[in-house]
Amino acid sequence: VTAACSNLTLADAIEVEDTATVLCRGKNGGNFTFYATNGSVKDCPVELTLSADGEWIKLMPKYAVIGNEITPFEEKYQSYGKACYGSGHEALISDYYAHLREGRRFPIDGAEASKVIRLILAVYRSKGKPVTV
Repeated sequence: VTAACSNLTLADAIEVEDTATVLCRGKNGGNFTFYATNGSVKDCPVELTLSADGEWIKLMPKYAVIGNEITPFEEKYQSYGKACYGSGHEALISDYYAHLREGRRFPIDGAEASKVIRLILAVYRSKGKPVTV
């Protein structure tokens, strides 16, 4: 992991980073980059781009781009509140409580969550230099 975090635009408003850029290089050549900011002047659309072996997929809130082909998503569910940020929290929390009520194991347990925590800690340790997770 090679990463940089900083407070680029919200230093007078928050005490933590508002922007992070992360490059992860996998053991078997699987690489990904991650960029996130909450320091935009307006809500920017959430965008996720995945790439492997020269192919890529870009996911946006209302469509996906695979290669050069745009595929719109069906609008089965009505969304309230912000168009991009936080709209999935209610569904995730509801799913968690449904698992509890029904006595089913929730797929995100402590072991699974620790993977993300280790990655986040590596991002903080990196400070622009490669570190191993």
